[in-house]
Amino acid sequence: MRSLLVAALVVIAQSAGASGLTPAFEAAVERSAEVQSLLVRRGEIEARRRVAGSFIPAPPAATLGATTDWAARNKGSREYEAEVSAPVWLPGERGATRDLVDAEGAKLEAEIALRRLDLARMLRDAYWDVAERRALLALAIEKRDSARSLADDTRRRAGAGLSAQLDTHLAEADLHEAEAVIAARRTDLDTALIVFRTLTGTEPPDGAEETVAPARADAHPRLILPRRAVAAAEADSRLTRLADRDPPEVGLVARTERGDREESYATSFGIRIRIPFAGEQRNAPRLAVAESARTAALLDLAAAEREVEAGIAKAQATFTGAERLAAIAEARHAALQSAFDYTRRAAAAGQTGFAEMIRQRGALFEAANARAAARIAVARARAGLNQAHGIEP
Repeated sequence: MRSLLVAALVVIAQSAGASGLTPAFEAAVERSAEVQSLLVRRGEIEARRRVAGSFIPAPPAATLGATTDWAARNKGSREYEAEVSAPVWLPGERGATRDLVDAEGAKLEAEIALRRLDLARMLRDAYWDVAERRALLALAIEKRDSARSLADDTRRRAGAGLSAQLDTHLAEADLHEAEAVIAARRTDLDTALIVFRTLTGTEPPDGAEETVAPARADAHPRLILPRRAVAAAEADSRLTRLADRDPPEVGLVARTERGDREESYATSFGIRIRIPFAGEQRNAPRLAVAESARTAALLDLAAAEREVEAGIAKAQATFTGAERLAAIAEARHAALQSAFDYTRRAAAAGQTGFAEMIRQRGALFEAANARAAARIAVARARAGLNQAHGIEP
């Protein structure tokens, strides 16, 4: 029941942050050895749950015995005995065992959710690295195309004697610089794509920008896991106190015997009960382990609460700062665009030098890069807010 509750909380967190990255995220989960190894452990929990629901805690056993006086007086004394015995649950042990299995199942589901969230962080970082480098490469290609057009025009004007040869050299240098930037940015993009493809086995989708989903603090996997660890340790402690000895055994005994060769075999039936005693040498270490696990989980829970709170505050500050910087980058780009338009008209009219126009074109390109990076930073910070709230893509 507890595992179902945790699974439901995880589903809520998943659906709240659904985005264009969801298919890639599920592909990454399928490729994650760590997540898949945890999923395999669900079979272990189900097997233990079946055992906890069985009538007896362990399989029965059979014992066979025979006694004869052949090596002593050899008068034909014979005794044959067969016993079938089975362990039985101690009072309350069966229910406590089910509770422990449920608690450990819930803990496993919380651990799976946390590992998925770690994978979500890696995927978001990889995706926005690709998105940023794609945007910067597109700007570099746009600048290269513009520089090529300007260089061709300058060569024609120089050939017609309408501009100086120096202007041609400056335009060609600007074109070569743009081509070098493209080469570097293609390499950066290829590197980012390799990381994304390795993680997911797919291509990065288009339009995977996230919206900030409603926060659900209680559903954060980083908080669920230590809470379930505390519950599992407490369930283990309760079971240890109830099952303070080895299981009692009840056996059915059948015996056939005779005193000597002159007697006929006589058969009898009986019941045998084995009741172990409790002892500190058996229970003290187990109780200490359970209590230490509970203490560690409580400390981890306190640390998790601080981490989640700080992570959300940090993500919110990053998002606010990214929006502020994006607004500044937009304004700066608009101002430089107006200045460049004015300089280009002045250069065409011969009122300013060609070198000044090239310089302002470079400044405008740098501002366009900053604007694109700022826009990506806002989208990345928005995804970071969802990550901080424990929400999957």
